[in-house]
Amino acid sequence: MLLFSVLILGVALKADEEQAALLQRKHAVDDEAASAKEAAEKPAAASDAAAAKGRAQVLVMVSDHGSGTSNLEKALGTHPCMFSLGETFGTKLLWSKGKDPAECTPGRGGEFVLFDADSGNFNPGSVPPIEKEIAGSIEDCLSNNLGKDRSPIDSAHSLFPGLQYNLADYYVRVRDLVCKGVPADVCPPSDCTISVKMFPAHVDGKAVEQFTKADVATECTRKKNEKAMEAWKKELGNLKQNPKIATLKVTRNERDRQFSTFHRFGIDPEFDCSFPRPPSSFATASKAYADVEIQNENCWADAPGAEKCLRDALQLVNLSAESKGFLQAATEVIIGQSTNTKQEIATESCSTSPAATFKRMANGEVHEKDDTVQVADQVPDCTPHRLPDYSWSWCPAVGAVPAPLNVPEAVAAPAPAEDPEDPEDPEDPEEDPELVPEAIVSPAPEDPEDPEDPEEDPELVPEAIVSPAPEDPEDPEGPEVSPEGPEDP
Repeated sequence: MLLFSVLILGVALKADEEQAALLQRKHAVDDEAASAKEAAEKPAAASDAAAAKGRAQVLVMVSDHGSGTSNLEKALGTHPCMFSLGETFGTKLLWSKGKDPAECTPGRGGEFVLFDADSGNFNPGSVPPIEKEIAGSIEDCLSNNLGKDRSPIDSAHSLFPGLQYNLADYYVRVRDLVCKGVPADVCPPSDCTISVKMFPAHVDGKAVEQFTKADVATECTRKKNEKAMEAWKKELGNLKQNPKIATLKVTRNERDRQFSTFHRFGIDPEFDCSFPRPPSSFATASKAYADVEIQNENCWADAPGAEKCLRDALQLVNLSAESKGFLQAATEVIIGQSTNTKQEIATESCSTSPAATFKRMANGEVHEKDDTVQVADQVPDCTPHRLPDYSWSWCPAVGAVPAPLNVPEAVAAPAPAEDPEDPEDPEDPEEDPELVPEAIVSPAPEDPEDPEDPEEDPELVPEAIVSPAPEDPEDPEGPEVSPEGPEDP
């Protein structure tokens, strides 16, 4: 009887264990289902939270001149809901600027500045030129995207009343003004987005560029950049805190960026490719504030690289890259830049001549310096000669016409001992044509049939031997001279 009871109890215990195992498996399945449901609901909840917070409507490209931002903006601008404004500030038109340090020479300036960086005070006197600039940028942007027959925008004056020292707020105001002019059938108002550039120059900063090893920043530049860095970080922080702003840090190899500025904007005579350049202090500081960073060389590499850069940028403002025709058109813009860049690199860049030095020629062009050839082969002949306006020109003034080397009378003359740009020097041949050696400016024979001065017809007289203009009895000083030569067109 006892044995029978033990058997019954064992069977019961086994049944209980099996029941417990079944319940455990059921709970596990239930837990897995609950987890799956929670995971499925999380994106929707995040999306709802993002929608309540508001999507980014302004894409700010944090970069500097020569980085290739214009090409990227042009590509993004092919999207129907992306309106690219470029630089909303620029030369002499600044967002903020502090008082120049004592190390800087007084008298510089002439800028129009919206905010005093030292006090944060608004400068209403700077509104008119900055308003004119931004209104023109908006008009151009909308005309390029919507056509010339669209309605003009309201006055850009609405951007400034009550404006605080907060660049993010200004950018949002600009976006709202732009999108007021965009029809809903072109882009839904909720998707309308602008892109702008933010450069150190907008807060009176300047990336220190080293075109040769001998180049060093002046004490004035260093002190100014210290003050500008405070404004730079302040505004980057304001951008990061504003939910309507997304920041895209756009970088380029620093040596190539500097070569681009040398090639396009500079007046410096040479650029040495042989040593590396570190990123600027402004570029380094912006890393902590950017939402996404892209390297433009990756965008230019090939079509997949271009598409990735475009998708990364649009994702920041929640726009779809699958908009009809966008990826193809935008990629073609970027690859077109890549092709042009490679064509330039083939002959005119540090990329294929990393140890070369490039020289700015007399006509403004930039070519690789070759120390084995004569200077005359690189710079036009420096024989002094008259220009059509009767002024004298000394090479290598931009736009100067070199003297013909096959004219015997065009004997090369040394440059004057004194500075040819000094108008007070009475011995300067530029001031008195009569002091120039006759072998250089022999009078042209008079034509009895032509009562006019033969100099008025440059085709009749070789430029190297044009005679002096006739003296004006009313003007004892002789003809007006221009040591700088003609203006560069």
